[in-house]
Amino acid sequence: MPRFYFDIDKGQKLVVDPVGFDHADRRAAKNEAIRMLGRIAVGLPPGVNQRVLSARIREGDRVVFRGTLSLDEDWRE
Repeated sequence: MPRFYFDIDKGQKLVVDPVGFDHADRRAAKNEAIRMLGRIAVGLPPGVNQRVLSARIREGDRVVFRGTLSLDEDWRE
């Protein structure tokens, strides 16, 4: 099984994965990255009007996937 490394950027700091995870293929790794972004978004503190999270997947030193999740909140009267 290939090893994939998931680097996460919460907008203020890039967290580089030094360990990685084994997944069957790139599609399985991509699906995990998308789930990770969703879990991180749910855990962010309320009251921030704009949020941008991104994930990149590496195979070794090579980036093979990038994904971005953005949320823009605005109350309408």
